[in-house]
Amino acid sequence: MTGSAPARIAAIEGLRGILAHWVLFSHVVSAAGLGEGWRGPFRVLYVGTHAVDAFIIVSGFVITYLLDTAREGYGRFLWRRLLRLYPVYLICLLVSAALLPMQIRVYAEAPWPHPHNDYLVKIAQASLDQLPAQIAAHLAMAHSAVPGWLLKHSNYAVLSQGWSLSLEWQFYLLAPLLLRLLLGGTVPALAAIGLACLAHFLVAGQQGFLPRHVPEFAFGITCYLVWRARGKMIWPAGGARLLLPAGLALTYLTTHDPAVVVWMAVFLATLQPASVGAGLVNGVLRSAPLLALGRWSYSVYLSHTIVLLLAMDGLRLAGAPALGQWPYFGILLGTTFAGTLVVSALLYRWVEAPCIALGQSGRHRALAG
Repeated sequence: MTGSAPARIAAIEGLRGILAHWVLFSHVVSAAGLGEGWRGPFRVLYVGTHAVDAFIIVSGFVITYLLDTAREGYGRFLWRRLLRLYPVYLICLLVSAALLPMQIRVYAEAPWPHPHNDYLVKIAQASLDQLPAQIAAHLAMAHSAVPGWLLKHSNYAVLSQGWSLSLEWQFYLLAPLLLRLLLGGTVPALAAIGLACLAHFLVAGQQGFLPRHVPEFAFGITCYLVWRARGKMIWPAGGARLLLPAGLALTYLTTHDPAVVVWMAVFLATLQPASVGAGLVNGVLRSAPLLALGRWSYSVYLSHTIVLLLAMDGLRLAGAPALGQWPYFGILLGTTFAGTLVVSALLYRWVEAPCIALGQSGRHRALAG
């Protein structure tokens, strides 16, 4: 969920903004007791895991780009990634831990029932039952690699969306070696591909464990390798113009996966800007509002559940549920969206931006070198 978008693919920043708010929207929907019966495109919007899957594909692409172009050492790469991930993550983790009793009460008393709300109550209770061990695993960002029989709900505990941060860190630890193998010739590349496939099919594991998400990371990495070779591509007559619509149609028909379709819309539009529809896609994603949302997307992703919890409790005290389910949903969505934007802008300004600057400074080079 992190890393600056490549300069020549600024649309990725706008895509991040959309994906983070897609996750926010899905959580507000379930908090208001809606979404279980939705179908078609409304069902797609309700399932926030599609957005997270797209985030993982983006990470595979962007991290491979950074490793391939920066040519930095392993220690420096991990130090910069740690500075990018950890400060905001730590703040949201500790605040979420302090609010666990409130999470149990608020979601148990949610005005309209929903299976996800019930699940959040169970997760919060499991988090409190093993809080020291859960916090220790989270501080190491290893919680999604800890099996559930050892730590109950370890991947979703305390900060529920934090499972993807543990996943990112697992990927960062292996990504430099993986790229070296992929670019090191036929035999090392085949070995890396074979090992990744074996890990996925033989190990898999729970949500947030790296082997389970090999397909998403591999797809992002493959897209980068295609994009890397874009200067050598020869397009047949009319092929460049049809790349985006034809590619999206083929992607949808063969995968039926919203995350892949969304990513391919952005990837193909940037790969071939002359394609039909590419101008619209790039124009929207590179617009000033979406670029701003993209800058704040990491903080949005981590902080919105805290804002949502506080908003639910505040609306309960104000008697908002008496207005009805749909008015309540609208108010909850607006309150959560506005509050999260404020919190995220502040976190970016005072936490993210200084840490990003530190990662690019001479002090950083001294520490990492």
